[in-house]
Amino acid sequence: MPLHEIISFAQYVVVGLSLAGFVVMLKRGMLREKYLRLGPTRDLHQPRVIYLVGTYLVMAYAVLKLQVGGDTGNELNAIVELAPVIFIGLLFGLAMRFDAGFRKIGLLPRHPIRDLRWGLLGGVIGFGLAGLAGIAAAWMMYLLDEPVPDVSHETLVVLRESFSVELLIGIVVSAVLVGPLIEELVFRGVLQTSLLRLMNGQRWLAILISALIFSAIHAWVVPMQALAPLFVLGLAFGYVYERTGSVLTPIIAHAVFNAMNIAIALTLPQS
Repeated sequence: MPLHEIISFAQYVVVGLSLAGFVVMLKRGMLREKYLRLGPTRDLHQPRVIYLVGTYLVMAYAVLKLQVGGDTGNELNAIVELAPVIFIGLLFGLAMRFDAGFRKIGLLPRHPIRDLRWGLLGGVIGFGLAGLAGIAAAWMMYLLDEPVPDVSHETLVVLRESFSVELLIGIVVSAVLVGPLIEELVFRGVLQTSLLRLMNGQRWLAILISALIFSAIHAWVVPMQALAPLFVLGLAFGYVYERTGSVLTPIIAHAVFNAMNIAIALTLPQS
């Protein structure tokens, strides 16, 4: 059996197992708000304005990113990339002011092995559920008699069309190491934590809003059809973050998801 057929079969297995895992979690009440409250609450012990600033910076980042898009020559890019980085630096500065600060805001893992397990689980289940969301979105477009474009991220398209070892290494470093680290610090570490504090600990509401912004910000690199899977993915990352209180967990989940997509892109037959 060709490798791409094996990978394709494995995708369906992952989707099926993810759906089964989701059903089990649903039946056991693991998606309830009170279950999420078992996870630690991240707290800087700072005034409400600190969390308002964090939320504002990420919102501004999202809006500017959508406006700038992929125009790397646009001078707004400096502002777009700098805003959340400033607040992440502020988080580090504030964390140094009290005992166990980095652990308190989720920047250091309390239980590395547990966080690794949740990260792997979040990446695999997120991949499967995002796949189901993608299928549902494609069917919706088909029923509306709309064209169904390729939903691949532009980076994966470039990899398939212009493969080289140097390009592969660059994409792996960017998509599996750097990208998940930065995006999870911004959308989960900064935005979701700030929303959690602003909304009096309503964890699912914080997860939903951060996932919505996380998916919307990708609108300039993927078709609209792909926003639903990205939203589902954001929910998965947000869930494992709240469950563990460690930002390491969604970083691992995000890296696993991206690595699986790269593996699939490499095995697809060239058209």
